Order: sequence, then structure tokens, then C-alpha cells
Amino acid sequence: MAETKAHDASRNNVVVKVGMVGDAQVGKTTLMVKYVENKFDEEYIMTLGVNFMEKTITLRNTEITFSIWDLGGQREFLSMLPLVCNDAVAIFFMFDLSRKSTLNSVKEWYRQVRGLNRSAYAFLVGTKYDLYTSMPAEEQRDIDKQARKFAKAMHAPLIFTSASHSINVQKMFKVVLSRVFDLRCNLDEISGAGEPLLLFSKEEGEAAASKAKKASSSSSSSSPTEGAADARKGAAK
Repeated sequence: MAETKAHDASRNNVVVKVGMVGDAQVGKTTLMVKYVENKFDEEYIMTLGVNFMEKTITLRNTEITFSIWDLGGQREFLSMLPLVCNDAVAIFFMFDLSRKSTLNSVKEWYRQVRGLNRSAYAFLVGTKYDLYTSMPAEEQRDIDKQARKFAKAMHAPLIFTSASHSINVQKMFKVVLSRVFDLRCNLDEISGAGEPLLLFSKEEGEAAASKAKKASSSSSSSSPTEGAADARKGAAK
């Protein structure tokens, strides 16, 4: 399923490719389906290889299509990682808030992804916040502390989500838009311990943008980032 570059047809259309990576059963596909179709399926179906979905929204006078690519978490699918990461302008590094081991795995996922794509904006996304809230307070604090540490090291927004309870699902893609199009994010940050975190501080965003810009300037190949710049100009009209 090849990505359709709608922005080639019109300067006011743009495709924003988003990759999702993380261990098996962290809820990548569930979150993608919740955002695109507003459906939550309790019957888990393991992703074999790569899943792909699209959702089109309008930002001012610009039509934006999110092209979302979800990689199965089993190691045998690592060979397909380029399909998910190449040309992506944002990567969701996802972990299950109720399983700390999946957060620890983010380090390796980050290493693998950055070997293929150095310029994409990184997002650290915790899933299943509804399960996290039922965990002992000490375990919650431990995961919260480590997640904040990882997000800071990655220069990434940190977002806790729940597909089943519709927590921060729409908001995380609004943060993507603010990063990609360099727009002011009007959402209120949520930063309290134990709360469904939504952290996207301006300083972290500027650091990530600077890092992405430097990485992009070192490569002569074209990417959706160029189309995003065009769309940003169109949205500003």
C-alpha cells in the first residue's frame, strides 16, 4: 500500500506520514483504529507485519491526510521497519503503561528507528492509561518518573492515552500538527503525577525542531517534510 502524495496534486493538500513502533500488544493498532474510525475493539488481533490507515482533516484551507503506519511488535517484523519509518515526519514510540518492560524496550526501538530516520519528530506515547490508574501508587510513580526521563532524553512530547476511554487520542494528533506545521498548540498541558500526562513544552518542541532541521539539512533526498512546509505556508494564509 503505497503512500499517495496528495500534495503533488495541490499545494493546499499534504500527506503527513506517522509511524507507530513498540512492543507487541501495547495497543498500537487499537489506538490507530480509535483515531481513524472512532472505534474500540476489545478483541485483540495481533498485527502481522504492517498495518496502514489514513484519515483526512482540514486545517484552515489545507487538507491534511494522516498516513499512519503501524509495525507489529514481534522481532521477526523488524525487516519491515523501513516501510514504517522512511519518510515519516513523526514517530510514536509506544509502550503499555501497565507493563514497565515495554517502556524499557523504547530505548532499542528508538535506536533502530533513528538508524533509518533521524529527522522525524519523536513522541513517547503510553497506552492503556485506564489500567495504569488501577496499579499501586508506587508503581505508577516509578513508570511516571522513567517515562518523563525518557521523553526528556528523546526531546519528545510525553502523552498518556487510553483508546477504550478516549483519553488524549485526538489530542496527540493535534500535538503532531503543532510540531509539523510549527503552529501554536492551544491545548492545556497535563503534568500532575498519576494524571493522563500531556506534555509538549515549548522548549522541548524547539529542541526537537532544531534537531530535526539539522538532520534534514544533511540529506539531499526529498521527504514529506517538504510538503509539510508547503502546507504550513498554505495554512498561514
